[in-house]
Amino acid sequence: MKRVFLWIVVGLFAGSACSAQQTQPTQPTATETLDVAPPAHPATEDQIREYLSLTQVEKTSHNLIIANVNAMQLTSVPYFPASFWTDMKSEFLKLDITALYVPIFQRYLSEEDMNGILAFYRSPAGHKLLETQPMLTRDAQVALKAKGRELGEAIYAKHKDEIDAAKKKYDAEHGTGK
Repeated sequence: MKRVFLWIVVGLFAGSACSAQQTQPTQPTATETLDVAPPAHPATEDQIREYLSLTQVEKTSHNLIIANVNAMQLTSVPYFPASFWTDMKSEFLKLDITALYVPIFQRYLSEEDMNGILAFYRSPAGHKLLETQPMLTRDAQVALKAKGRELGEAIYAKHKDEIDAAKKKYDAEHGTGK
């Protein structure tokens, strides 16, 4: 049971952290760190809280966490009681995402960096980005899904004979063929 719970927690955080924040293509894995010296004057907690509020990171993170819990509930083993899923949602909604993010932001961003970032998000262009970002994200996801389907189908077609032969061999060895 502990393994299942650990899997759920890791899945929630991995999925929501990746989705909630824009990431750099060279983002380190969980075991790597960036070779960046911490700033001499890290961003203040107030600056980070304002940024996270402007960009609605906490709301977005909680929504993604709940969506992940709901998706896991649909595909989980049937003996997990409804109370387990209710508790999962309830406890994760209590999570102070902002408190978790403050020290992370302070590790990489200075007060000066945050002043510039906040100036952008307070500007008309920043407001426009914040206003349109949900639609941009939605449309990008739709485009990526369509392109992924197209590529997957093309790759499948390229390997169809190989796949069919492997399936035939598997079915014969395991007595599952029709």
